[in-house]
Amino acid sequence: QTTYLNDKDICIDNRNRSLKQQINEMIERCHEIENALTIADVDPNWILGLTYLGITTHYHVDNDGIIAIRMEGILENLPIFEQCAVIHEVDLFKEWVPFCRESIGIDRLGHAEIIAYVLIQFTAISRDCLIRGFGADCLQEHGSIVIIGQSIDNWEGKSIPFRRKSWLHDTADIKDIAAIINVLSPNTAKTIITAKVDI
Repeated sequence: QTTYLNDKDICIDNRNRSLKQQINEMIERCHEIENALTIADVDPNWILGLTYLGITTHYHVDNDGIIAIRMEGILENLPIFEQCAVIHEVDLFKEWVPFCRESIGIDRLGHAEIIAYVLIQFTAISRDCLIRGFGADCLQEHGSIVIIGQSIDNWEGKSIPFRRKSWLHDTADIKDIAAIINVLSPNTAKTIITAKVDI
């Protein structure tokens, strides 16, 4: 009887620790989403870089050398769920994301969380990275879909095709990346993407 109770207590304790870890992770992600929603506000430090094909790009360089990029545009005549489906298909990024030469879905942790490898190349200079990202449905609260991610070094049990470092190639460190898809109508959305990158 005593052994059974001890084993039961251990199981309950392990379960409570697991639930506490999950709850803490959910709370942390809520804070990340709240912070991401503030990117809709244009910081006076942003410098206008380019407006092309309806997409406006701003940037600025932090004191520590981190480059921050902000892109904003409106996509019309395309259902919102189809827009989200395109974002979810990592393997197709190389077909439409500017300068993306390689994109591989490494793992799926759920319907809204993925691990992805991406290679970006500008002429002879290239950077690659491994990103862990998740999405959140905030339509009811904020009329938005939020996507948040950042670089990770590796993913256990998976082979990552990082390129060898050289004069022209290195692995980029994405401090954070956030996309806010503000739904304006069933077929129209304004998307704002920001990223902080140590290249």
